[in-house]
Amino acid sequence: YSKLSHKKWPEFLPTMTTQETLFYYFIINENKKPKKTFQSIFANKENYNKFISIMKNNSYLNENNKIDIPIIFFAGILTFLKKNGIIKKVKNIDIVKFLKDDFNFEISPSSFSSATPYPTKDEEKKLFDDLSKEFMIKY
Repeated sequence: YSKLSHKKWPEFLPTMTTQETLFYYFIINENKKPKKTFQSIFANKENYNKFISIMKNNSYLNENNKIDIPIIFFAGILTFLKKNGIIKKVKNIDIVKFLKDDFNFEISPSSFSSATPYPTKDEEKKLFDDLSKEFMIKY
């Protein structure tokens, strides 16, 4: 700084318009920010991989990444995982967006308010049991 102090400020400052500055700012920062995905809502990648594996093993996720599960039941599963720290504390609207983007699975935010984080039918118990065992959590 002391070597530059004898110069006038505008002489050594590059001349760029505000538009150019913003353009370069967004170009530089676009690649630095990780893209948010359904995987990013999980506490870690290992938890995401376990969840996907359990969903496939229970035939709720096929080889084409198509989720086939009743919406309220799935909302309950996600609420259960969120309450137990497997899924980060994120807004339900973000979960809805990532499910739509990554799996083309539509679920409404109101479904989360109707969700119960425990099985309500016998056929739901197996998935809850598998998740509980894998993540060492109770419902």
